[in-house]
Amino acid sequence: MTYKNSTDEMFDAMIASFKQFDDEQLARDLEWHQARKSAGEKYRDAYKSGELDFSNVDRRDRTYAFACGLVEAYGGKSLTQLFQHHAWREVVAANHHAKIAKRNARLVYQLTKEFVTSVKSAKVTHSHDGFDGCFHVDTDQGQKVIKITTIFAWGPVNRPHYRVKVKVSH
Repeated sequence: MTYKNSTDEMFDAMIASFKQFDDEQLARDLEWHQARKSAGEKYRDAYKSGELDFSNVDRRDRTYAFACGLVEAYGGKSLTQLFQHHAWREVVAANHHAKIAKRNARLVYQLTKEFVTSVKSAKVTHSHDGFDGCFHVDTDQGQKVIKITTIFAWGPVNRPHYRVKVKVSH
């Protein structure tokens, strides 16, 4: 039988409150990857149909010129290699879940470092670009406020990513 203390319950509640944000983040990440894949496929189709003019390029260098253009269309060498797999969505999802596990481990470490004994109140606010959490907790050294903030960014060049800041104050 497994017994849970108040810290375990707080971790479970915190991680459950982040689930909506994590699901939205995965959807954005998959959408961004799909757009990059479509751009690469469009470039490849344009090459096959003869829309791309490589007549000014030496015959030996045409393959290299095509490959460089393809890598640029996909968004980089890593993405070009990723899209060669049929299961690229699973690879992106696995990477996303690894990031979540790392974030959660960091939060758990930060909170256990503070010796949290109980949670007085918790408030998590979701927005279109992340979440902010404010937890009033009791610790061995008295009451503290733990603020968790995300900084989220994405665009046509940058893939969706975020940073998590944890601040503990008295």
